[in-house]
Amino acid sequence: MADLRLNCPVVCGFWRHEHRPFTYLLEVAASGSFHRAAANLNVTQSTVSARIRALEERLDRRLFLRHKHGVEVTGAGRRLRRHADAVVRAWEQGRQRVALPEGVRSIFGLGLHANLADWVAVDWLKAMAKSVPDAGTPAVSIDSLSIALTHILDHGGSCYLSRSTIIDLLGEGRLFEVAGAPKFRLDTFVVRPDEAQNPELMAAATEALKIAVGAAV
Repeated sequence: MADLRLNCPVVCGFWRHEHRPFTYLLEVAASGSFHRAAANLNVTQSTVSARIRALEERLDRRLFLRHKHGVEVTGAGRRLRRHADAVVRAWEQGRQRVALPEGVRSIFGLGLHANLADWVAVDWLKAMAKSVPDAGTPAVSIDSLSIALTHILDHGGSCYLSRSTIIDLLGEGRLFEVAGAPKFRLDTFVVRPDEAQNPELMAAATEALKIAVGAAV
């Protein structure tokens, strides 16, 4: 932290107590607004402002310039932002490792653009199964239904899938329901204006959605 010209015990003092001031700093810098940062963090704007003000007072540096329509990160804020990001990441990684259940050695995350997910993820999961054969059956969290389904069909295991999307596979015996597993209901909501500019088009779109989701809308 030499480039910040800060006294290390000051920054470490914040780290010893909590990492939240750094989380607030990162969110304000990313959103460009105390109001939006507070909404994203689910706290009050006064809480964010107070934490940032306290951080500035402890560091004796202005981290943000307040404007009528938002905030601008200062040079000191940009320099601290890099270290704040490292602190928050270290905290999250440590929290995850402490929370690992027995028998789980580590967590690995792979982020892909939506356009690449179906193309890359399935082959990557297959390659990982061969590259790390002693991993046993890993717990995998997958946001894509198609990728999750392909992975289960290729490697076995259990997961939560929408029943309507796998009804044929259940009938073929390629998948089966796990007895006693909790069941979840996912409701579908439609937001539409009371007075549509094109009522006929709105009615047609609503009916098509009913058919697509197989439920009353």
